[in-house]
Amino acid sequence: MRVADEDRQMSAKTLEKLILSKNRDALRFDTQPTALKLRDLDAKRIRLFVGQAGLSWDNEGVQNVLEKLGVFKEGSVLQSAALFFAKAPPAQLRCAVFAGTTSATILDQHDFEGTILDLIEEAQKYILKNIRIGMRLNGLRREDVPEIAPEALREAVINAFCHRDWRDPESVRVAIYADRVEIRNPGSLPEGLTVER
Repeated sequence: MRVADEDRQMSAKTLEKLILSKNRDALRFDTQPTALKLRDLDAKRIRLFVGQAGLSWDNEGVQNVLEKLGVFKEGSVLQSAALFFAKAPPAQLRCAVFAGTTSATILDQHDFEGTILDLIEEAQKYILKNIRIGMRLNGLRREDVPEIAPEALREAVINAFCHRDWRDPESVRVAIYADRVEIRNPGSLPEGLTVER
């Protein structure tokens, strides 16, 4: 490595970072092929996704639809297709409610398995079931008002799944305390970003 007017030997860690940064897109987990075959994917789930996304279902079949979505390439089902459409549960979510502001006393704990879309829904339902709900009158009608906006919760849960490190076997975790909700995902911050920044 050239430093000022001299050459220095690059450390293994620096070399690894350089290789990873140059090949970031090629090494992304979601673009890697899996051992799954088309028969291992749930066609109903794919059709539902296509409808919810406002796309049209192609009469040429599942493979053609997956190719158009960019999740089936060169005869292989990609990891992203597995995370969204696999018949066998590809992801996990662990949720817990604690009595106070620490994890000393667990009031409830539940583990979920499923696709990313299933787990996003389960996390949101679990949180809304276990946080305080207030009330507001709108004319003559009562409106339930959660202490945390459902849109904010959904965004945090989606981010936890989208930005996690899928190579880490740990699950996304939701912890509900008396004074806060924590949503954690495995992985680290992007290169160059710190918690303080």
